[in-house]
Amino acid sequence: MLSKHTERPLMQALETIEALKLHTAERLKLITDTFELMAANLAAGYIHPELLRTYIPKFDILFEIGEEPSMKSVPALLRIVGMLLDVKECALLVRHTHRPRFMTICSLGSETGKGYECGMDDGIMGFLKRTSGPLVISDPTQIAQLGFGEEVRSIAAFPLLSGGRLEGAFLAFNRDWSSKDISTTSLICNFMTLLLKDVEICETLDAIAKDVRKVSTMLDMVREMNDIRDIGKLLNIMSQKSKELAGAKRASAMVVERMPEDTIVVKAVGGVPQEISERLRFVKKGSVTHYVVMYGKPILVRDIEAVTIFTSSGHRGYETSSFVSIPMKLGNGNFGVLNVTDKLDGGPFTWEDLGILTDFARYAALAIERTSYYQELKRQEFLAITDELTGLYNRRYFMERLEDEIQRSRRYSHPLCVTVIDVDDFKLYNDTNGHILGDKVLKDIADMLKGLTRRTDMVFRLGGDEFAIVFPETSKEIAEHIVERIREAIRNHKFMGKDAQPKRLTVSLGVAAYPDDAERGIELLEKADQAMYQAKIAGKDRVVLYSPDTPVLSISNRPNSFIQGS
Repeated sequence: MLSKHTERPLMQALETIEALKLHTAERLKLITDTFELMAANLAAGYIHPELLRTYIPKFDILFEIGEEPSMKSVPALLRIVGMLLDVKECALLVRHTHRPRFMTICSLGSETGKGYECGMDDGIMGFLKRTSGPLVISDPTQIAQLGFGEEVRSIAAFPLLSGGRLEGAFLAFNRDWSSKDISTTSLICNFMTLLLKDVEICETLDAIAKDVRKVSTMLDMVREMNDIRDIGKLLNIMSQKSKELAGAKRASAMVVERMPEDTIVVKAVGGVPQEISERLRFVKKGSVTHYVVMYGKPILVRDIEAVTIFTSSGHRGYETSSFVSIPMKLGNGNFGVLNVTDKLDGGPFTWEDLGILTDFARYAALAIERTSYYQELKRQEFLAITDELTGLYNRRYFMERLEDEIQRSRRYSHPLCVTVIDVDDFKLYNDTNGHILGDKVLKDIADMLKGLTRRTDMVFRLGGDEFAIVFPETSKEIAEHIVERIREAIRNHKFMGKDAQPKRLTVSLGVAAYPDDAERGIELLEKADQAMYQAKIAGKDRVVLYSPDTPVLSISNRPNSFIQGS
């Protein structure tokens, strides 16, 4: 039985541990001292194992993450478990940190189990993986096949499971087992699993804390990159941040696309001088970047002179012979590549550099994809409202924008004018000179319209050789002055054309105003269109302002009128 003399300090220790806040070194020291106290009392016979089992549920609070690693507490825990279960020889196996294997981290008793390792699917762990529960092996042949010596007469193996995943095993040697013993041990192993997970988390956080400055810097960088919507600017910032993380002088970031025959096309680049980026169209075969994209794996080279797989001499201009290159898998078959070279201290890059740059590259890849999607969305939006030939807004957007501008003019009681423009005798010019020169004329006129209007004015191509301009907050008199200047400029412009063919073109323009001539968008458009055709009838190459006296030409008699499709 547990004596009162022993029970009081033990219970006080457990209660104190429960009351302590997390993240204190004092808590962890008390945990270890408590385990040692319990182990000593068990050995002296002051604590009955059956009574101590009632304390086991309390242990799952003991190994919350603290400021110090808790691996030092594992041997004491294993001694207590061994005494509880009357096991003289036992071992604790866990997953290897960097390899796909299980290894012994602590053993009790003789050399049995010490240094034992096995793969994920072989050895004792292979048995546990297949049975999904505790097992007892007493067959000498099987024991030998598992890699244990003749001194092992039996093995009881208990899986340490977390979320259905096999994290390790508790092995007990040379003991007879009842079903009750197996059940009790399984419960204790559940607690041991919690402990080991806390140890793993604690050690991981400790490793991160060793370079907390870089981690904090990386998070700040990621937040900054998330706000950028221009791919060129994003790649420049990535290059700069990569240099800061690795302590390097040079870095570049690029987006590339793999093409047939191992050709890699550069789509965007940052971190290099503009004169170089403008010439950079393809990634050289045999270069580091080409290798990284083709194989999709990061590279750390401590001395390029000792490496023979790279045939391109692109690294020759660097100050040092060490560099890091990391691929970033993006959507749509594209890749990102992060290249960093020339350590500030002149030394080679380290595995630590590669690790933090690889982590950074994962976030960078997400930022690139986010920005690429944003730019593609904007491009699609732009294409939906833009005329492909001239780059002007198209007819669809004209109708939407005209209604919006009329609503705004109505709200603020401002005037607004619309001008419809038609190129005179364009069909004859097009048939005589060909469609290539005809398209060139339309593009030239579009450029002239943009150059002769104000920043607030909006120019549209309605279709064929018809254009329109919306003049916000503009009276009919001011609009007339602007479009008259446009008419004269086009008439005086010398367009390209075949020899002996007229190279002068003219336009007819009609102007209508809100609210004097119409209050709805479609009606205002019809009035401007009627004025434009009146200019045609009157001899072309002129401006006509709509008035109630303007003759109405029926749509059926208007050749190629864009209003027919409205």
